Amino acid sequence: MSAPSVRERPGTVTAVVVLTYLAGIFDVIAGGVIWALAGNNSLQEASGQAKGALNTVAIVYIVLGAVTILVGFLLAQGSPVARMLVTILMVLRIGAAVYGLIVVGLSGAAESIIAIVIAVTVVALLWNQRATAYFDAPRA
Repeated sequence: MSAPSVRERPGTVTAVVVLTYLAGIFDVIAGGVIWALAGNNSLQEASGQAKGALNTVAIVYIVLGAVTILVGFLLAQGSPVARMLVTILMVLRIGAAVYGLIVVGLSGAAESIIAIVIAVTVVALLWNQRATAYFDAPRA
């Protein structure tokens, strides 16, 4: 049995593309929920943050999610630049999730933890041996 061509997208890269889309969608939804609830006095009290701070967190999530989805399209095409951008975006997602966890507190813990797990998984799969061979292969 011969080894698959490095030009064929490995399943792990396809998984990364799907996770990248999901991460972006998740961020947009999480940002929308935080934004919708930012004026809620209970959330403000639970998080210890004013509406403006909660809106900032929401906007960061929404923008980061939208950019992640757009870069995911490039990643699906095998762009090495997109690979680097997705890695940077995932690191930013981790930072945004940690910041969101700090600002929103336990009321947003599930969203932040899911975001961190997805980001770490994406980076690990994006830089494994098969993915590296795929992105380093010459394009036709």
